[in-house]
Amino acid sequence: MSGALVKRDLKIKKFNEEEIHTIRMKNQLAITSSIQQNFLPKDIPLENKTGITIAARYFPAEEAAGDWYHYYYDERCEEVVIALADVSGHGAGAAMFVSRLFKQLSVVSTPNDFYG
Repeated sequence: MSGALVKRDLKIKKFNEEEIHTIRMKNQLAITSSIQQNFLPKDIPLENKTGITIAARYFPAEEAAGDWYHYYYDERCEEVVIALADVSGHGAGAAMFVSRLFKQLSVVSTPNDFYG
C-alpha cells in the first residue's frame, strides 16, 4: 500500500511543478504583452499639421507577437512617417525582436516625435 501512496505523491508533486511552471509562463507572457502594448503609439494628433487622421487597433494572435506599428510627424522633413513590422512567428521571441527594432528606430528619430 505504501508503494501506491508514494507513486500518488510523486504524481501530485509532478503535477504541482508543471502547474507552477505553466503559471510562471503565463505571467511572463502577460508582462511581455504589456511591454509590447507600451511600444505602440498613443493617439498622436496629426490633423493640425497634416490634415491626416490615423486610426489603428492591435489584436495579436497570441499574448505576445511579432507585429508592430508606429507613426509620427517628422518636423525636419515635414512628413508623416509610418513604420510597420511583421516578424515571422508568434510568442516571446518574435516580440523580443520587435522590441529591438523599436529601440533602433527610436534612436534615429527625435524623442518627441517618436514617443508622441
